[in-house]
Amino acid sequence: MDDDLRRMWQEINEDHFAGDLKPLTSIDWAAISGEEGIGALGRFYPKSRCIAIDETFRFNREAIRAEDKIEEIKLEVAYRLLMHEMIHQALHEKKAPNPGGHGASFLEEARRIAQQLGEKTPAEEDARHWPLNAPTVRVSAETYRAITGDLPDQSKRDDRGSYALTLDHKTFDRLKTARGPGESDATSSSPVAKGDGGEE
Repeated sequence: MDDDLRRMWQEINEDHFAGDLKPLTSIDWAAISGEEGIGALGRFYPKSRCIAIDETFRFNREAIRAEDKIEEIKLEVAYRLLMHEMIHQALHEKKAPNPGGHGASFLEEARRIAQQLGEKTPAEEDARHWPLNAPTVRVSAETYRAITGDLPDQSKRDDRGSYALTLDHKTFDRLKTARGPGESDATSSSPVAKGDGGEE
């Protein structure tokens, strides 16, 4: 079990689920493949009671302390991916209808948490990608270019010299090639039992 993800899980559980979620057997990084979007980047495995987050977003705490913006973004994305998977966990524990889907039960929880965060509540068509279809971060021109491959629009520069970067599913693919300091290309295997297909 990854200590950073475990601490995140505990924080989200206390802040957004009143501490009611039951402890998991594992929360770890894994190589997750699938279609574009949030579904490819995190999974809750109900049979083995595990959550896996795509290792693309494994962040480096030392680099974050050194104010590496790419690593800070990875931390934010990992936190939000975990929050998404924890809604699936909560729905399973409540025995809600269609706990692995992104229908009415999921949307109700996503809207509740979005209100707690002070963010726009997701529409039905956005549930599958929530909460990674809303936030933006401010980054330097160098970081913007490292992630997107493009120079930012100079007319959108703020008075501190930074630019808005939206954390959406298009940004995720770009992050896969934007390696932070000391980050390796090593992969890990999923921490779940065979036969537990997982839910996005």
